[in-house]
Amino acid sequence: MGRKIAHILAICTTISVIATANGEVRQHGIALLQNSGRQPLPQVTVMVSGAAPATSDSHGQFSLHFATCNEGDAVRTVEIGKTGYELVNTREVELWNISETDTFTVVLCPRGSLNESRRRYYKLGEDRYRSLYQQKLEELDRALADRQIIEQQYREKIIEAGEQLQLALNRLEEFCDRFARINRDMLSELDRRALALLDAGDIDGAINVYEEAHILETFNEKRQLLDSIATQKSHVADKIREEIRLLEQSNSPQSIARRDSLLHLLETTTSH
Repeated sequence: MGRKIAHILAICTTISVIATANGEVRQHGIALLQNSGRQPLPQVTVMVSGAAPATSDSHGQFSLHFATCNEGDAVRTVEIGKTGYELVNTREVELWNISETDTFTVVLCPRGSLNESRRRYYKLGEDRYRSLYQQKLEELDRALADRQIIEQQYREKIIEAGEQLQLALNRLEEFCDRFARINRDMLSELDRRALALLDAGDIDGAINVYEEAHILETFNEKRQLLDSIATQKSHVADKIREEIRLLEQSNSPQSIARRDSLLHLLETTTSH
């Protein structure tokens, strides 16, 4: 038991060093309207864990004050909204870390705009893929009529063509959301290249830009890392609670003092 408590104490000491805050941390932000030439959006409510809710002013600016968080901590339990609007840059928000030096940008659009853009891009890709599928069927029909392939081969290739069409449509649906969330006012190099191809009607080329950069995989890896950190914090919090329970079995002043210290640490650890 003594060895177990010593292990817990070592963990607690490490977390205590990490969790020690040097006073209040402030995160500045700005709310903008998508594809508007960086038009500020007032009356956007921003609610996150560890800070009082904030509302953007007439210049789109807002400020969050974190009493128990540190520079670099992940911003959790984020709710950003304005009546009649929806959040655009959800990926960036999910990977948001507190910074006192950088202004964080949230981008919104009128509600329904994202679905409209998704449908437009999907229709563009679907028309192309179904046209290619129809061409393939016609080629197979000619090959069968010219006896270049037998009936069994024909049926197998028809099934294969259908499977390829479905895979292409699934891939298209995955990327249409990404395309819809492009903000023309704040283009990364990847977005700039993809958008140029989209505007030219080359949706395959636009998809390839992101696939070659492994953009979705990179995002998922970052999100999994943040989830892993949250899980580790939860595990440490459980260990702290276990030690608190053990300390509460003793009435010594040292145990009570240690318990109170750990209760404060637990509050700090689970607040963000």
